[in-house]
Amino acid sequence: ETIRSIAEFMIWGDQNEPRIFDFFLENNIMHYLHRVLQQPANRTGDVAKQVLQTLSIIIQNIRSETGTYFLFSNNHINNIVEIRFDFEDEEVLGYYISFLKTISLKLNQST
Repeated sequence: ETIRSIAEFMIWGDQNEPRIFDFFLENNIMHYLHRVLQQPANRTGDVAKQVLQTLSIIIQNIRSETGTYFLFSNNHINNIVEIRFDFEDEEVLGYYISFLKTISLKLNQST
Protein backbone atom coordinates (compact mmCIF):
# COMPACT_ATOMS: atom_id res chain seq x y z
CA GLU A 1 0.00 0.00 0.00
CA THR A 2 2.84 2.39 0.84
CA ILE A 3 4.55 1.76 -2.49
CA ARG A 4 1.32 2.47 -4.38
CA SER A 5 0.82 5.69 -2.44
CA ILE A 6 4.35 6.81 -3.28
CA ALA A 7 3.58 6.32 -6.97
CA GLU A 8 0.40 8.38 -6.69
CA PHE A 9 2.26 11.24 -4.99
CA MET A 10 5.08 11.11 -7.54
CA ILE A 11 2.68 11.28 -10.48
CA TRP A 12 0.58 14.00 -8.89
CA GLY A 13 3.72 15.98 -8.09
CA ASP A 14 5.03 15.61 -11.63
CA GLN A 15 1.77 16.88 -13.08
CA ASN A 16 0.75 19.48 -10.46
CA GLU A 17 3.42 20.44 -7.94
CA PRO A 18 7.06 20.05 -8.96
CA ARG A 19 8.30 20.51 -5.36
CA ILE A 20 6.68 17.23 -4.37
CA PHE A 21 8.24 15.47 -7.31
CA ASP A 22 11.58 17.06 -6.45
CA PHE A 23 11.28 15.57 -2.96
CA PHE A 24 11.22 12.11 -4.52
CA LEU A 25 14.17 13.02 -6.73
CA GLU A 26 16.19 14.22 -3.77
CA ASN A 27 15.38 11.11 -1.75
CA ASN A 28 16.20 8.77 -4.64
CA ILE A 29 13.02 6.71 -4.60
CA MET A 30 14.16 4.58 -7.55
CA HIS A 31 17.15 3.42 -5.52
CA TYR A 32 14.81 2.53 -2.67
CA LEU A 33 12.53 0.48 -4.96
CA HIS A 34 15.57 -1.27 -6.42
CA ARG A 35 16.80 -2.10 -2.91
CA VAL A 36 13.40 -3.58 -2.02
CA LEU A 37 13.66 -5.91 -5.01
CA GLN A 38 17.26 -6.87 -4.24
CA GLN A 39 16.05 -8.83 -1.24
CA PRO A 40 15.51 -12.41 -2.47
CA ALA A 41 12.22 -12.80 -0.60
CA ASN A 42 10.79 -9.81 -2.50
CA ARG A 43 11.44 -11.23 -5.98
CA THR A 44 8.29 -13.28 -5.89
CA GLY A 45 4.75 -12.88 -4.65
CA ASP A 46 2.92 -9.74 -3.65
CA VAL A 47 5.92 -7.47 -3.11
CA ALA A 48 7.39 -8.19 -6.56
CA LYS A 49 4.01 -7.73 -8.22
CA GLN A 50 3.32 -4.45 -6.39
CA VAL A 51 6.72 -2.93 -7.11
CA LEU A 52 6.63 -3.94 -10.79
CA GLN A 53 3.09 -2.62 -11.15
CA THR A 54 3.99 0.61 -9.36
CA LEU A 55 7.04 1.16 -11.55
CA SER A 56 4.94 0.58 -14.66
CA ILE A 57 2.35 3.11 -13.48
CA ILE A 58 5.04 5.68 -12.67
CA ILE A 59 6.82 5.27 -16.01
CA GLN A 60 3.56 5.41 -17.94
CA ASN A 61 2.24 8.53 -16.21
CA ILE A 62 5.26 10.79 -15.73
CA ARG A 63 4.96 13.59 -18.28
CA SER A 64 7.76 16.05 -17.61
CA GLU A 65 11.14 15.75 -19.28
CA THR A 66 12.81 16.07 -15.88
CA GLY A 67 10.69 13.24 -14.53
CA THR A 68 11.43 11.00 -17.48
CA TYR A 69 15.14 11.77 -17.22
CA PHE A 70 15.04 10.95 -13.51
CA LEU A 71 13.38 7.59 -14.14
CA PHE A 72 15.95 6.48 -16.68
CA SER A 73 19.09 7.94 -15.10
CA ASN A 74 21.48 6.21 -12.74
CA ASN A 75 20.69 2.79 -14.25
CA HIS A 76 18.01 1.98 -11.68
CA ILE A 77 15.60 0.73 -14.36
CA ASN A 78 18.40 -1.31 -15.96
CA ASN A 79 19.29 -2.82 -12.58
CA ILE A 80 15.66 -3.72 -11.92
CA VAL A 81 15.32 -5.33 -15.36
CA GLU A 82 18.36 -7.49 -14.54
CA ILE A 83 16.92 -8.83 -11.27
CA ARG A 84 16.19 -12.55 -11.31
CA PHE A 85 12.51 -12.63 -10.43
CA ASP A 86 10.66 -15.87 -9.75
CA PHE A 87 9.20 -16.44 -13.20
CA GLU A 88 7.69 -19.70 -11.98
CA ASP A 89 5.06 -17.38 -10.53
CA GLU A 90 2.99 -16.56 -13.63
CA GLU A 91 1.62 -13.37 -12.11
CA VAL A 92 5.12 -12.03 -11.43
CA LEU A 93 6.04 -12.95 -15.02
CA GLY A 94 2.99 -11.06 -16.30
CA TYR A 95 3.84 -7.94 -14.28
CA TYR A 96 7.46 -8.14 -15.46
CA ILE A 97 6.40 -8.35 -19.10
CA SER A 98 4.04 -5.42 -18.60
CA PHE A 99 6.90 -3.48 -16.98
CA LEU A 100 9.16 -4.15 -19.99
CA LYS A 101 6.40 -3.13 -22.40
CA THR A 102 5.82 0.11 -20.48
CA ILE A 103 9.54 0.90 -20.67
CA SER A 104 9.62 0.23 -24.40
CA LEU A 105 6.66 2.53 -25.02
CA LYS A 106 8.33 5.38 -23.11
CA LEU A 107 11.66 5.18 -24.90
CA ASN A 108 12.53 7.55 -27.73
CA GLN A 109 15.66 9.32 -29.00
CA SER A 110 15.81 11.67 -26.01
CA THR A 111 15.27 9.02 -23.34
